[in-house]
Amino acid sequence: MLKMRIVTDRQELSFFATKCGVADRQGLCLYLAENRGEPLGVCFYRFIEEGMEILYADAGGDTALFDGLIRAAMAALFDHENDRVFFAETMNRQLLEECRFITGDELCIKSANVFFQTCKNCKN
Repeated sequence: MLKMRIVTDRQELSFFATKCGVADRQGLCLYLAENRGEPLGVCFYRFIEEGMEILYADAGGDTALFDGLIRAAMAALFDHENDRVFFAETMNRQLLEECRFITGDELCIKSANVFFQTCKNCKN
């Protein structure tokens, strides 16, 4: 059974950060997808003054899970005034476009709340 959770244990977060090559710095957060304790995907992010920066996401080639992990992280910005989402330059641009997070050259979502309100996938 697929389980998605925010990793709150600092040691577990550090373990996955090291495993994925993500700098373990102050304010780093992790959304983890797993099946019966086996990790399937990760989404590393951090909160910033403007909203959120998504630093790294990987779902082992599963586009739907990649999409879900990023949306789950972004959901933390519901009803926040500062709800801009920036994607790190190292993120897979093709997957971000395929999941309709970005278009063109911008690596950000201007408003997570507007994104969720207008997303055709979210309406179903």
